Amino acid sequence: MHRWATVLTRVRPIESCRAAPLSAAEARLCSSPHNPCDPNVGTQYGANLSNALNSRGARWTHDHNGRGDGMGAEDTLAKGGAAPFTDAEIADLRAATPSCNNFLHLNAAGASPPPAPVMQIHTGHLHREAEIGGYAAADEVQEEIGRVYTSLARLLSAKPNEIALVDSCTTAYAKVMYGIELSRNDVIMSVGESEYAANLVAMHQHAKRHGARVRHVAAASSGEVDMERLESALKEEGDRVKAVSITHIPTRGDIVYDVKRAIETIHTTNGTADNGGPVVLVDACQSVGQMEVSVADLDCDALVGTSRKWLRGPRGVGFLYVGEAVLGGAAGHAIKEPGSLDHFGAPWQIESTHSYTPRSDARRYEYWENAVASQLAFGAAVDYALAIGIGRIERRVAFLASQLRRKLDEIGLCVDINDGIEGILSPHRVGQTRPVGMCGVVTVGLDGAGGADGAFRAAREKKIGLSVTGPPGTPLDFGRMGSADPFLRISPHYFNTEAELGSLCAFLNAHAEGTNCTRIIPTKQVKSCCVGSKKRLSQGAA
Repeated sequence: MHRWATVLTRVRPIESCRAAPLSAAEARLCSSPHNPCDPNVGTQYGANLSNALNSRGARWTHDHNGRGDGMGAEDTLAKGGAAPFTDAEIADLRAATPSCNNFLHLNAAGASPPPAPVMQIHTGHLHREAEIGGYAAADEVQEEIGRVYTSLARLLSAKPNEIALVDSCTTAYAKVMYGIELSRNDVIMSVGESEYAANLVAMHQHAKRHGARVRHVAAASSGEVDMERLESALKEEGDRVKAVSITHIPTRGDIVYDVKRAIETIHTTNGTADNGGPVVLVDACQSVGQMEVSVADLDCDALVGTSRKWLRGPRGVGFLYVGEAVLGGAAGHAIKEPGSLDHFGAPWQIESTHSYTPRSDARRYEYWENAVASQLAFGAAVDYALAIGIGRIERRVAFLASQLRRKLDEIGLCVDINDGIEGILSPHRVGQTRPVGMCGVVTVGLDGAGGADGAFRAAREKKIGLSVTGPPGTPLDFGRMGSADPFLRISPHYFNTEAELGSLCAFLNAHAEGTNCTRIIPTKQVKSCCVGSKKRLSQGAA
């Protein structure tokens, strides 16, 4: 049996193409009589998708990233990359997300709907807790919980002992940031203006407590990391820089920061964390699950992310990676222990020292109390993504996002694509299917009655799930633009269809016509651009 036939209904890392038998706890989770999800959905989906993959050849049985040659409309996105989905596969993916039948989900950057197999794991454990109590239910699934760390480590190209599970990406970021040792006049460096507000609060509070300061390194006019400016700032601050924070994908716009190159610049200029250099912390909440993210390739010291966005897991789960070199904390400015601990992360040594000793692994960042059902479901979501293939997901998301930008262009709406004020109708942006550095986050500037908020509310009434991003989320970014007006954010996932994108654009076109939402908000020194018909732009743009 192909591994796809079982991975979608159990919490287990994908170790080989031979399916391992379910444990008693796994079987119970997947067959709870109280479960509202059809247990056959995941099994049938796995069998159908397994057959589809097997028909393509043996190469599919050994590569969890789903790499292949492929053919079809999406092939223009990458040379020799992951194979595109067939129509049958998309139909099966949608069947595993029944709410697709009555709700248009286009908010993967906010919270994606979990597929039925993930819901089965989640609700199954909750019902087990109701039957025998939370402690006893947790005892039954300790092996399964351990596999969550293995699966996430596989996803990130990390080791299980470098992974910790917490309740949110914000908590994960704060746990790492507050553990970085600072002294007076030390510096926390923030790259670009796209830091999430919660991250800004954490770094500024941590700096304030120790008499240190935060230095923000402005982005280039294109919105991308300004490598020369970053290098200059690192040289100027020297060994005072104890941490560098960088966002992989901002909450607004389409850009993907070249984090790998930025980290290479940091290491070349100021050294690595295990040799006296700064700790490099990456916020990857918008990239993990949307595209391949390898901590080994990035060479970062710490990385944080979340369950609820592109991984399609439940809310209330975040995760962090901290590399072994930093966990050791023996040299230079590496983290020596988290800023807050409990008796799980740092057991109390009664018989020996009458003190505490932090765990040697990343789970020192965890507290004893956890939402076990949510963590199990998160593990199932990670396995689900691995089974589909992150490379295939990345290609599909990029394809849908590029199609969406084209469709928005056709109806004359302004798409914020971070290409500089001189970039209006820039041919290398409009003319390619997937420009380098673009992702699945598409934001649109709207003016008129209600602006982005009005369009969001109107969409919700039509059962279309979008989101709004504004100054409260990324204040430095909006300050850079000189605007307080939010953007409408659209983020399709792999299970969406081109027909759904057409339906969205039809709705937005009607909404724009009815409310005069035909232009991007005028800003001071805007570093975004509009893609739209010249007619609409000439009517609306200031």
